[in-house]
Amino acid sequence: DERIGRLQEDHVNQDARIVAADLGASGAKVFAGEFRDGAFALREIHRFSHEAVTFHVPDRDGRLEERAFWDDVLLYVNIVQGLKAYRREVGQELDSIGIDTWGTDGVFVDGNGVPLGRVYAYRDHRLDRMCDEVKARIDAARIYELTGIHFWPFNVSNQLLWWAEHRPSLLKKGVRFLPVSTLFTWYLGGRIAVDSTWASVTQLMDCRKRRWSREILAALGVPMRVMPEIVAPGELVGRLSRPLAESTGLPEAKLIAVAAHDTASA
Repeated sequence: DERIGRLQEDHVNQDARIVAADLGASGAKVFAGEFRDGAFALREIHRFSHEAVTFHVPDRDGRLEERAFWDDVLLYVNIVQGLKAYRREVGQELDSIGIDTWGTDGVFVDGNGVPLGRVYAYRDHRLDRMCDEVKARIDAARIYELTGIHFWPFNVSNQLLWWAEHRPSLLKKGVRFLPVSTLFTWYLGGRIAVDSTWASVTQLMDCRKRRWSREILAALGVPMRVMPEIVAPGELVGRLSRPLAESTGLPEAKLIAVAAHDTASA
């Protein structure tokens, strides 16, 4: 609370111009915000719809399997469109950018920054029975004691265990897991880090220590090295890359790890 109070006071005492991208699971908006003369104003500058794309593909036994993925390219393009809308409608001065998303899902990238597969959507049916798989690896009471998170099929704990069991090559040395909120900040020029609000709902973060639980990750067979750094909301995690700054006509604005879980931002 003291930290948040200082951040609010800093904003009140100085002018600041921001872009905020709010990515929900069915639609998204980009806002322009401004702190000026002790007041704050916010207005929408770009809006778009999106949804998970469903495929029905045969598995190795010929049975049709339903798979659901997010179109991360579409989302990224629209974030950039939001930045261009800011340049057109607001101006060329921009201090910082923040992105929040829904609280699940992610993708692995290799050491060269190449995504290793599509971004699975939490609605994908591969997760239907994964809660039981997690409970078979670690006592349910213990995982709740550590994380405070209930057992839901879409939890990132379930997703990482599924990858560990079915795609173990994704956990090799040099590969990193990017939560979906981190993915878009990283696309813009940020480092691989996730804020504590998003990390807290994964069922993988020790809620008292505010860091990844080695006990849970070890039980699930997930190496600590693949996980992103956990940072506090409000931390600087990079700057808009020079090519993006040049193409949008904006400065290399700060990239901030906001409260990236959309419920926390709300």
